[in-house]
Amino acid sequence: MMRKNTWRGVPGVFLNEWSDPEIIYQRKIYDAAEVEDTLYDIAREDMNDDPDDDQFNSWLAEHCDEVYDVLDEIDPIGTAYNHATRNDTVVKHNGYGDPYIIAS
Repeated sequence: MMRKNTWRGVPGVFLNEWSDPEIIYQRKIYDAAEVEDTLYDIAREDMNDDPDDDQFNSWLAEHCDEVYDVLDEIDPIGTAYNHATRNDTVVKHNGYGDPYIIAS
């Protein structure tokens, strides 16, 4: 499973393309739906309107610091780290101590 280089144009934030997408930021894994819903509500309030997808992407790219602040406030659902033998592979623990690959 490949990860995108950036999530919606926000540097340092990555998206895994699963059926239940996850966002990776500073080696922490977040539920993408929770992050998007939270940020969409903030963008809607800031814009005084319901943004379409392009407007939302532009708002996120222009408000990266706010995106980072929200990610710092939301509880992560896991931890990501680089696998010891492959630096381009992100690995996640399944809760039982067994790592599995979520992106490469």
